[in-house]
Amino acid sequence: MNQHNYEKMVTLRFQGMVKAYEEQNKLENVTEWSFEERLAHLLDSEFDS
Repeated sequence: MNQHNYEKMVTLRFQGMVKAYEEQNKLENVTEWSFEERLAHLLDSEFDS
C-alpha cells in the first residue's frame, strides 16, 4: 500500500476510495487488474458512497 496516497485520500475525505483501496490491497489477484480496472473500482466506490 502506498501510504502517501492513502493519507491523501483520507485527508480529502474520499471515504469510498479509502475503503476500496484497502479492499484492493487485500486481494491476491489485484496485480492482474489493469490500471483502468483499479481506477474504476476506486471511482465507483467513491461515487456510490
